[in-house]
Amino acid sequence: MEKGKLIAQGRTAEVFEWEQDKILKLFRPGLSKIMIEKEYEISANISNKLSLLPKVYKLIEIDNRSGIIYERINGITMMKVISSKPWKVKKEAQRLAELHKSIQQKVDSYIEKQIINFIRNKFYLEYIKHYIRVTGVKREQIERWELPVAAARLTEWLPKNEKTTLLKFVNMKMENIK
Repeated sequence: MEKGKLIAQGRTAEVFEWEQDKILKLFRPGLSKIMIEKEYEISANISNKLSLLPKVYKLIEIDNRSGIIYERINGITMMKVISSKPWKVKKEAQRLAELHKSIQQKVDSYIEKQIINFIRNKFYLEYIKHYIRVTGVKREQIERWELPVAAARLTEWLPKNEKTTLLKFVNMKMENIK
């Protein structure tokens, strides 16, 4: 099977049409095979638990690159809605919260945590990508603020697991400075 038309791209992958009802997320060269396999594993586990998420079909190699075949879902992304109609931010945030609630009611806690983290990370990446596009700032400029903002958040009330994760992030960033 040949990849079809390029329909989207991001920092880590390009997305191509694949057959009539599927897409190929083709990762950029040089990305960790372990990271790609982990994404496949998590996505497949989540997809098997929740019918409201795209099906995950298989992990493949094409053009000496790893890719994941997903079910194609047609529609408008939250980011497109928010960027074209900023007054809908509240409604979209509420919709995302309702989605989280429905997920929490349907899966066990291990998968639930994976889903929440996956959605958080995806939302963060989409936000950063859009922010860079609309402001013209560089990723490096944003990364310079990650450590001070994360450290400042440690003074806020956070659930214990979030505070632990944030502390690990701060410590990792501090190690990179040394």
